[in-house]
Amino acid sequence: MIKVFDQLDEVKIVNTGNKYGIMSESSRFYPRTSSKEKRALDLMRRKELLAYNRGFNPEKMFLALGQTGRNDYHIITKDNANGSGCNFKETILILTREIEGVLIGSTTADNPVVVIEDSKSGVTAMARCDGWAINRALPMAIVSVLNEEFQTTPKDIKVYIGACVGKNFKYYNWPEFARREELWKNSVKLANSNDLTKYYYVDFHRAITDQLTSVGVLRERIIWNTDNTLKNDAYFTDLGSKMKRGRNLVGAYYEDKQLIKYRN
Repeated sequence: MIKVFDQLDEVKIVNTGNKYGIMSESSRFYPRTSSKEKRALDLMRRKELLAYNRGFNPEKMFLALGQTGRNDYHIITKDNANGSGCNFKETILILTREIEGVLIGSTTADNPVVVIEDSKSGVTAMARCDGWAINRALPMAIVSVLNEEFQTTPKDIKVYIGACVGKNFKYYNWPEFARREELWKNSVKLANSNDLTKYYYVDFHRAITDQLTSVGVLRERIIWNTDNTLKNDAYFTDLGSKMKRGRNLVGAYYEDKQLIKYRN
């Protein structure tokens, strides 16, 4: 089962696991006989069901791909939210409370997605934080961007850190992505001192939390989803059985009150 965290303060949280099926139309997750058109149609239907159940517009789903390898960002405005949902190459997506029924999110298998809300300023940001992103200080960068663009102060922030591979997953060498040791000093642990079987554990939640608290975010305002994507059958994963391969969707949105009223 999935741990349910429906919202932070105002912003709603989406964490599909595998409940709504594969949140991707990539051919690598489907039988070879599945056409591109069928995959796209199946994904559209999954999005429509998810959106109907949760109260956002299925045509207004904006996903961060993080393809640039930088801590760059894109702000969803009323102007660009009028078009159909799309994917952005940037790493961080930002949404304000005035834009209802629009989801910002990311598809993921075993990497945590971070959602940061400042309800005082009425703004929310999200990004997928894999090991490489954590190593370039992405969690701290999100807080910095919110301060720069919306004058957010860290004490007003509330954070959701999504599910990921558990902290007992073994790396048989020091993780390649953990190059800035000062950012990993509390979260990469030598699990076995025998040189013949040396391996390490990585606690991604701790690494992200350490960065956030170092810039003033209050520990008690950080929520961890401790679900283990590798061991929990309610999630897709890239690390386990091929039968579990796929993409989960994690995101955030401000509920569209008109859609909810119409639905009810």
